[in-house]
Amino acid sequence: MAYHRNRKHVDGDGWASCAASGLRLAGRLWIECDGQTLLSWKRIDLLECVRDSGSISLAARSMGIAYRHAWELLEDMNQHSRQPLVERVVGGKGGGGTRLTAAGHEAIRRFHAVVQQFNVFLEAECSEFLDLFGKRPEV
Repeated sequence: MAYHRNRKHVDGDGWASCAASGLRLAGRLWIECDGQTLLSWKRIDLLECVRDSGSISLAARSMGIAYRHAWELLEDMNQHSRQPLVERVVGGKGGGGTRLTAAGHEAIRRFHAVVQQFNVFLEAECSEFLDLFGKRPEV
């Protein structure tokens, strides 16, 4: 599964090291509207876990969160998006479940694309701080 509990640093979190200077420029990215979080790493991880497992229950368990909390996060994302990001699958041979819609797959893709651009920005800006905060030259 994709979730990284207590994420300290995972590729794409938003950081750039400036050569051997010991300096690091870091940031965390999330998407919000009117002060309310729409997408964050936790929400993207939840969507990816649902995509991989086909189940809210399994996704919640793999993330170490309560089913109710996972369900509330998914409902919140569905309510605030123009099209649902996840949908219930009714019955059938293997029973029901939950799956990502095309909009859910697109939300994941776009979030990762923005994170990639964010990392490029951090990398470019990191060198700008070397002259202020880089290690002092040995005397």
